[in-house]
Amino acid sequence: MKDINLLPEEIKASSPYAPEGARSGGTAKIIIISILVILVFGGSVLVPQLYVKYILEAKLERINDDINSPKYAEVKRVRADLTKIETTLASKKDVIGSIDNINYPVNEVLVAIKNVAPQGCVIESILYGRKSLEIVGQAQDSVVIAELVSRINRLSFLTVVSDVSFDNANVFRLSLKVGGKEGEAQ
Repeated sequence: MKDINLLPEEIKASSPYAPEGARSGGTAKIIIISILVILVFGGSVLVPQLYVKYILEAKLERINDDINSPKYAEVKRVRADLTKIETTLASKKDVIGSIDNINYPVNEVLVAIKNVAPQGCVIESILYGRKSLEIVGQAQDSVVIAELVSRINRLSFLTVVSDVSFDNANVFRLSLKVGGKEGEAQ
């Protein structure tokens, strides 16, 4: 069926039965909606920026003014002194740590010597210097002395520095160096 409209053009455009393109208010609605969308989008972008710029920056400026006020000068001085002291203590702690790594406690050395002594070996005396150790003892035979020397050589912090001397009564004398093996980093 064909739609025949015999109304004049002015009346046709304002009629509720007129097609969409014929109404004159359609473009105005599109423009108003577009402006509203732009305002909402622009507002959602600008409001956070304005909040940061004016409110948060003002708070930051007040906090910085408080920090730089003379009433905190003493606190800053004390903090600077504490930092210097902590740095000095850290360097001294490093020195003490390196000394501890180089030196071996006497009890560790004595326990290690006791543990490596094979059966048939009696240690009679130990003379302990700063980096040296001299052991005097008695063994059943030379095989026991050789086993003692072998076990001592397996320890990472003791090194035999001289030949083992022993007499006819199987009394032996052994000189050792306390510290890392030759050529090893300590």
